[in-house]
Amino acid sequence: MDPLEKFLRQIGPLIRASEANQEPVPPEILASLNSIKVGHDMPPIVLTEAQMRMRILKMLSETPLDGMGLIERLKTLNFSLADEGDLFVYAILYKLEETGKLKARRNVNPTEIVTFYHVTNEGSKILQEDRSILATPATQPSK
Repeated sequence: MDPLEKFLRQIGPLIRASEANQEPVPPEILASLNSIKVGHDMPPIVLTEAQMRMRILKMLSETPLDGMGLIERLKTLNFSLADEGDLFVYAILYKLEETGKLKARRNVNPTEIVTFYHVTNEGSKILQEDRSILATPATQPSK
């Protein structure tokens, strides 16, 4: 087992436990994770759609992000949705917005329109009620 894989195996359960208890992930752990570039030899952590929805709500409850920022953060943490591409994240964002769990705020400037997503009170309630989904182990595909 290489050092990166060993580190991720040690830190993963700590992050899941923190999220399941509605505690923010300690900043030093986030900084360490954000500085790591996961190699292509590491299999992604495959989430179900329900796990991905909750992971997205959790991330957006910590800080508003746009779609690309969210996709980059998911990739940094090595999360993926089984057999789905990056665009599926936008489908999840759309569903969460349509059901009132997210609020989209569009920033318009002369060269682009960027949509940032914020968790609503309804989204926060769902996150609190269903936080056990975050603690459910994700699967790693066999090599």
